[in-house]
Amino acid sequence: MHSMRCIGYRRLASTAGSFHKYLSPAQDIRAKMREMGDLSEVPIEPKEQTALLDACVSQAGVIGGGVPGGET
Repeated sequence: MHSMRCIGYRRLASTAGSFHKYLSPAQDIRAKMREMGDLSEVPIEPKEQTALLDACVSQAGVIGGGVPGGET
């Protein structure tokens, strides 16, 4: 029974490591998209949608999210 727990923890650690591997770049991309929008004065990720995206991304198993684009 003890060895099964160790295997489960290893799998969990491996999964968590893989998850973090993709989470950080997704967050970086989103931050750069917001910065690009701010600098160009184009609402690539409108502030009104930032809270919604933050809430979605904070859910278990969600790696990233984005907004299709700004106003035309």
